[in-house]
Amino acid sequence: MGAIHGDLVESASNNHDAESKLIRKGAIRMAQIEYGSGLSLCRSLGIKKLPSALIYWRGQKLDGFPCGPKKFPLLVERMDALMAMSDEDLQFEATMQ
Repeated sequence: MGAIHGDLVESASNNHDAESKLIRKGAIRMAQIEYGSGLSLCRSLGIKKLPSALIYWRGQKLDGFPCGPKKFPLLVERMDALMAMSDEDLQFEATMQ
């Protein structure tokens, strides 16, 4: 695990309290993987470019794309859209992957 970029934390902050405890079901959890020491994990997840964002819901992949700092607004937009969806819509998104 590692640091999370401030823009993403701000976007997800309404789901966590000051101690980063989950306060809303369905909230965002993020992790940072060191490519060198986690090479097999990165390969198993299909990560080909760094940095990348992978979005999962209930163990099912919803989206994934290379996500450098210039693409953070796209990631925030995608996360906001997914968090606004119903469980049925999220299930549909997962089956489309």
